[in-house]
Amino acid sequence: ALQLGDLFRIADKPDEAGKSYRNALNIDPSREDAYLALAYLYRARNKSREGLEQLNALEKIRGDLPVRSLLLRSSLYKDLDEPVQAEKVLLSV
Repeated sequence: ALQLGDLFRIADKPDEAGKSYRNALNIDPSREDAYLALAYLYRARNKSREGLEQLNALEKIRGDLPVRSLLLRSSLYKDLDEPVQAEKVLLSV
């Protein structure tokens, strides 16, 4: 399901990509790559708040976030015009 989502994303079919990524999470809710793929997809669609929700869900499962996810979180906060939050995230890296 995740690879299918990637193919849809490459084919510029974001709705289908999102469905495939969510399907991957329904099959295996611990798929870190599916949360990240959704977060990046939401950011590309100017839905930064939804992207943050995906990273928050990933953090809840892992207990922490890898550096690339923290950098993405900072970018999402910047997109939402929340520079203080973006800076806090960067300082935690």
